[in-house]
Amino acid sequence: RAAPKSTQVDLAFVLAIDVSASVEASEYRLQNQGLARALASQEVINVIQQCQLGRIAVTVVQWSGWRLQSTVVPWTVISNQATAAGVARAVASAPRQSSGWTSISAVIDYAISQFADAPVTAPRRVLDISTDGINNHGDGIELSRQRAIAAGVTINGPAAATQHVLITGDK
Repeated sequence: RAAPKSTQVDLAFVLAIDVSASVEASEYRLQNQGLARALASQEVINVIQQCQLGRIAVTVVQWSGWRLQSTVVPWTVISNQATAAGVARAVASAPRQSSGWTSISAVIDYAISQFADAPVTAPRRVLDISTDGINNHGDGIELSRQRAIAAGVTINGPAAATQHVLITGDK
């Protein structure tokens, strides 16, 4: 359920799950189940509730090549165990949509558009990229990274995704 446009949250969070061909079925399950467990964990809920407003907005995206970025969980506000459990269930039950390539640059650009269209207001915007590969499709990462920084988006990602370009925690 999408939040009304007037909703203010502490953080807007895009969680991007790699579904490219390099991600084996067991890795996909690990990503999905790990994300679902983390979102529903009491530790995460406690951190959210300790923030100034006590709520964050989350959307979950599956991505692979430059043409496949798909929102599998629309923007949803998490503020308590019930809302977190709902998002966790949606993540766990999302069918995998896949293609062969890995375009980290495309998912960064897609996330920027998701933040721009978000039905919430947040002082912090974070993109968390889960991947096991390198950018091998579409544009290079650097321009997408620069666009994200200009839009006030912090990118978290594994070292393999950086391709000699610092993207983690850089603003």
